[in-house]
Amino acid sequence: MKIIISKSELLSKLRVLAKVLQSKNVLPAYDDFLFSIDENGFLTVTAGEEGGRITTNLDCQADCANLEFTANAKTLLDALKEIPEQPLILNVTPTKKCVELNCNYSNGKFSVVGKLGKEYPEMPFNDPSDSITLNASDFLYGIRQVKICCANDMLRPTINGVYFDRDLDRVAYVATDGAVLGLVEKKVAHKSERISFIIPSRYALILSSVIPPDCGELSVVLSNSNARLEFDNYSLTFRLVEGRFPNYRAVIPHCNTKRAVIATSDLVSAIKRTSVFSNPNSLAMKLSFLDSLLIQVQDIDYSTSAEETVGYESYEGDKIQIGIKSTYLIDMLSNINSQKVVISMNKENTAVIITPDEDGDLMYLIMPMAINF
Repeated sequence: MKIIISKSELLSKLRVLAKVLQSKNVLPAYDDFLFSIDENGFLTVTAGEEGGRITTNLDCQADCANLEFTANAKTLLDALKEIPEQPLILNVTPTKKCVELNCNYSNGKFSVVGKLGKEYPEMPFNDPSDSITLNASDFLYGIRQVKICCANDMLRPTINGVYFDRDLDRVAYVATDGAVLGLVEKKVAHKSERISFIIPSRYALILSSVIPPDCGELSVVLSNSNARLEFDNYSLTFRLVEGRFPNYRAVIPHCNTKRAVIATSDLVSAIKRTSVFSNPNSLAMKLSFLDSLLIQVQDIDYSTSAEETVGYESYEGDKIQIGIKSTYLIDMLSNINSQKVVISMNKENTAVIITPDEDGDLMYLIMPMAINF
């Protein structure tokens, strides 16, 4: 049984699929790629783990049909990356217990032993309940901006992911760990039924890296326990996070009376420089909104401290001091693609809102922390 396929296309697709693979798997089958050829000679390749899988189609010439076999993912990737671009000839010989795979190229060949496809675990997708089509660039932007706020909490699995919430006239992407919250909210042109689900943080990260920037549309199909996303010749299926996502709108303040507009690059640079001297356990940073923004950190244990001032573009409201974890600020500000950032506050112990000055879709929320310096 012979398959002829382009080396560059095979390697590029396998590299995308490999993003789902884990270094340690409960089932050895998840160390492999699954190759499937249907009755029409159409080739699909799958990579998976316990929580989900990704599948893609490849153009090839095959003289066989209804064939499934697996091959070790790491071995194939390591071997293919050293072969120059050319057509590869894959000769597949099934036996009762395994599959022999011989790959021939212009000046050599290699052989590996795979397994029968029936040994690869299935992931049923039963009784689809909802399906929607989304703008892929909006979806990509939404998960990329908020995934930095995902939690890693074994006791609260519902916040270990990105929450997709489509209401009648808007779509929201939300993530929180209880101390910070990221929200991207976009208006939709046509009213529709509400659909919501939680994307596990691992698959939010995978999606943010595999969806191409020029992808036009993305299809989402939901069942009771799984979701399947189809885009740009790929199909990604994963298990949904069970449970109810927290009421994120209830924690967003709407009466912040103090508002500072600051150049994003100046603020990020100042925070990165001063945070070097903060306490490594608390990473506490004090922001004093005076005539200019005063940034202060201190580590009593090692007798280190630092402070720096940053000028405003504008400031409205009374003076205020707020304690914030420096890493939160660095992650959020580094993720904002805007020359200016808006920081709004009300009191020392209420939520701080950070938004780009030029984009009304994105918002970050940080709960302040107690400071003793």
